[in-house]
Amino acid sequence: MMRKFFSWGLTTRILSKYAKKIFLGNRQAEKFFPKNKTFFSGNPINPNFTEKTEKLDFEKIGLKKNSLKLLILGGSQGSVIINQNFYAVLDEILKSGIEIIWQIGKFSYEKYAEKIKNKSGVFGFSFSSEMSKIYNSVDFAVSRAGAITLAELETKKIPAILIPLPSAAGNHQFYNALEPVNKKVAILLEQKNLTPEILKNKILEMKNSFEKMKNNFTETKHEFAAEIIAKEILKSQKEY
Repeated sequence: MMRKFFSWGLTTRILSKYAKKIFLGNRQAEKFFPKNKTFFSGNPINPNFTEKTEKLDFEKIGLKKNSLKLLILGGSQGSVIINQNFYAVLDEILKSGIEIIWQIGKFSYEKYAEKIKNKSGVFGFSFSSEMSKIYNSVDFAVSRAGAITLAELETKKIPAILIPLPSAAGNHQFYNALEPVNKKVAILLEQKNLTPEILKNKILEMKNSFEKMKNNFTETKHEFAAEIIAKEILKSQKEY
């Protein structure tokens, strides 16, 4: 039986010894696997992210229609460290003319929802089933560097300040981030260097450069990754 794996964490690297083919969503992963087994396919993402173009109802969530919008993206659980550092400079970011769409995450939502409920220009949420609308509504982002998140950001052509999770297996989020950084569609900010002031400066820097960075996006495989993988599996079954 042919085994196939789609990630490149520690477990995958161990199991790759027994795999016939290893599908990669990030070219930075090639160095960890035998070249004769790897196939760069992109990461499969929800078709809704590419097929739907609707935006959020800005009036409903208390934001302006034509403002510059920053997405703070820490995942469904949220990033405590990113939240802490960002909240410390939130008022300064708002004063710069940027409005905020902030995925606070379930762990910290109650704490920060109370702090921002009377602030104009910031919409905070714990979890949303409308991430496609959210991506369509923002200009740039601050995010962790998980593989699927990066695939979504790339597909929607959203420049980002990437703060990899250092505790991720094999520090793989750092290596995930290198590809969009090398493509000049993202800025890398390692967590060990993260302070409120540095984060603020990076955000203001990207405020002035995100439009230029958008021009650096090229065609992406992620949009068609599921189809690519399925076709390659069928092809491989015939070969084996």
